[in-house]
Amino acid sequence: MADEKKTVNILVGCGGSGLKTLAKVNHLLCQDFYWRSSLDEQIYYVAVDTDYRELKEFQETIKHDLSNVSRHPWVLPIGLSEGLQ
Repeated sequence: MADEKKTVNILVGCGGSGLKTLAKVNHLLCQDFYWRSSLDEQIYYVAVDTDYRELKEFQETIKHDLSNVSRHPWVLPIGLSEGLQ
Protein backbone atom coordinates (compact mmCIF):
# COMPACT_ATOMS: atom_id res chain seq x y z
CA MET A 1 0.00 0.00 0.00
CA ALA A 2 1.50 3.34 -1.04
CA ASP A 3 1.99 6.10 1.49
CA GLU A 4 -0.66 8.74 1.05
CA LYS A 5 0.74 12.24 1.45
CA LYS A 6 -1.53 15.03 2.57
CA THR A 7 -1.02 18.68 1.88
CA VAL A 8 -0.64 20.92 4.91
CA ASN A 9 -1.99 24.44 4.56
CA ILE A 10 -0.52 27.18 6.75
CA LEU A 11 -2.65 30.31 6.66
CA VAL A 12 -1.12 33.47 8.15
CA GLY A 13 -3.09 36.56 9.13
CA CYS A 14 -1.33 39.76 10.18
CA GLY A 15 -3.17 42.59 11.91
CA GLY A 16 -6.87 43.20 12.22
CA SER A 17 -7.72 42.71 8.54
CA GLY A 18 -5.61 39.56 8.35
CA LEU A 19 -7.34 38.06 11.37
CA LYS A 20 -10.76 38.90 9.94
CA THR A 21 -9.76 37.20 6.69
CA LEU A 22 -8.61 34.07 8.56
CA ALA A 23 -11.88 34.02 10.49
CA LYS A 24 -13.89 34.25 7.24
CA VAL A 25 -11.82 31.47 5.63
CA ASN A 26 -12.38 29.32 8.72
CA HIS A 27 -16.12 29.96 8.55
CA LEU A 28 -16.19 28.87 4.90
CA LEU A 29 -14.05 25.77 5.56
CA CYS A 30 -16.36 24.71 8.40
CA GLN A 31 -19.28 24.70 5.94
CA ASP A 32 -17.48 22.51 3.39
CA PHE A 33 -17.79 18.74 3.90
CA TYR A 34 -14.26 17.89 2.72
CA TRP A 35 -12.49 20.55 4.77
CA ARG A 36 -14.67 20.07 7.85
CA SER A 37 -13.50 16.45 8.04
CA SER A 38 -9.81 17.30 7.67
CA LEU A 39 -9.34 20.58 9.53
CA ASP A 40 -7.18 19.02 12.25
CA GLU A 41 -4.75 17.44 9.79
CA GLN A 42 -4.46 19.97 6.98
CA ILE A 43 -5.14 23.48 8.31
CA TYR A 44 -2.86 25.56 10.51
CA TYR A 45 -3.64 29.19 11.39
CA VAL A 46 -0.95 31.63 12.48
CA ALA A 47 -2.49 34.86 13.79
CA VAL A 48 -0.12 37.81 14.33
CA ASP A 49 -1.17 41.09 15.91
CA THR A 50 0.00 43.73 18.36
CA ASP A 51 -3.52 44.06 19.80
CA TYR A 52 -4.17 41.27 22.30
CA ARG A 53 -7.92 42.00 22.22
CA GLU A 54 -8.07 41.31 18.48
CA LEU A 55 -6.21 38.01 18.97
CA LYS A 56 -8.69 37.03 21.70
CA GLU A 57 -11.63 37.99 19.47
CA PHE A 58 -10.15 35.91 16.65
CA GLN A 59 -9.82 32.88 18.92
CA GLU A 60 -13.41 33.27 20.14
CA THR A 61 -14.70 33.56 16.56
CA ILE A 62 -12.82 30.40 15.56
CA LYS A 63 -14.10 28.56 18.64
CA HIS A 64 -17.69 29.61 17.85
CA ASP A 65 -17.46 28.47 14.22
CA LEU A 66 -16.02 25.13 15.33
CA SER A 67 -18.64 24.42 17.99
CA ASN A 68 -20.40 21.90 15.70
CA VAL A 69 -17.23 20.51 14.10
CA SER A 70 -15.42 17.56 15.65
CA ARG A 71 -12.01 18.26 14.09
CA HIS A 72 -10.31 21.55 14.88
CA PRO A 73 -7.42 23.23 13.07
CA TRP A 74 -4.24 24.15 14.87
CA VAL A 75 -4.25 27.82 15.89
CA LEU A 76 -1.19 29.79 17.02
CA PRO A 77 -1.85 33.36 18.19
CA ILE A 78 1.26 35.56 18.36
CA GLY A 79 1.06 38.87 20.23
CA LEU A 80 3.92 41.03 18.98
CA SER A 81 3.74 43.52 21.84
CA GLU A 82 3.53 40.83 24.51
CA GLY A 83 5.96 41.53 27.34
CA LEU A 84 7.05 44.92 25.99
CA GLN A 85 6.73 48.05 28.08
